[in-house]
Amino acid sequence: MPLVNVCISKGKTKEEKRDLMDFIGTSLNKAVGASISSVYVFIKEMDAENIAIDAPVVEISWITSPQRSLEAKKQIAEELIEKLETFSGAEANRIVVTFTEMNAENVITRKKA
Repeated sequence: MPLVNVCISKGKTKEEKRDLMDFIGTSLNKAVGASISSVYVFIKEMDAENIAIDAPVVEISWITSPQRSLEAKKQIAEELIEKLETFSGAEANRIVVTFTEMNAENVITRKKA
């Protein structure tokens, strides 16, 4: 159940944002086997006056798991940075992708009945 927060400046169309969300789900699926339907993606759009460095920031939070290795994280980050460079026009070295790992007991959801 990866949770992905993407902070970007305002100005993208609904279709562009949907394409980015789909890309993120596919990228996580390819790299670590995350089910696309379990990837939560939230896009936060910021006004230019509220951004010190106008480049996307991506925060990925997920439960610690062996397949979520450093190599997998690097693969995801590289794919996202390449996509976001085109998406936003920002320089690749300004785009930030972070990963936060949580223990399973710290993530609580209600199971289907």
